Amino acid sequence: MLKRQRDSKAFWALLIWTLLLPIFLNSNLFAQTENIDDFIVSEEEPAQNNATASESPEEQPAQPEPVAEPEPVVEQQEKEAQLPALSADPAKLLQDLKPILKAGKYDRAVKELEGHDDVLAESKELSEIYVESLVKSKRVNWRTVSSAARGLLRLDRRSSLANYALGLYYQNSKKPDLGKSITYLSKAKSAKKPYPDAAMAYYMALVKKFWTVVLGAIA
Repeated sequence: MLKRQRDSKAFWALLIWTLLLPIFLNSNLFAQTENIDDFIVSEEEPAQNNATASESPEEQPAQPEPVAEPEPVVEQQEKEAQLPALSADPAKLLQDLKPILKAGKYDRAVKELEGHDDVLAESKELSEIYVESLVKSKRVNWRTVSSAARGLLRLDRRSSLANYALGLYYQNSKKPDLGKSITYLSKAKSAKKPYPDAAMAYYMALVKKFWTVVLGAIA
């Protein structure tokens, strides 16, 4: 009798376990599935965060500003072509003047250079020839001498010849100014390479300015 009761209990226990086992297994599977979903979601969220962070304007490298294309540069030859041509070829003028100057024909040299102010403004050598020829010409135009000498000073502010010519101009102008004449002739005489006649002209200007004082001293 006792054995039958034990067998009956074991039978019912096995039956109950057999019925509950599928339920138990299904509940565990459902729990695992939820854990897997949670894991997938937790894995996707950082990826989305990273994507958002990568798209953040603060962390993205600054885009270089567009550089304006430089304007087309005009070639040197094109610039020179746009400049007005000189009224004469300086080299040819100089070559033509050599025999004239050698013969001492200063009036002719002046005529050869007249009307070529643009060339004289570019060539120091031709400007010097023009000033010297004006001073040594037979009929000196002192206003032209003054203008040409100042043009030479623009090319060479220490030019002894230019200062010499201006010194003579202030002696021979309509209203002579011996003080200014002596100032310019002093610069001409004191230059590193003084014009040959500068010293003599300077002392002559001193005599003209102070001759009354000299005569008074002699008297």
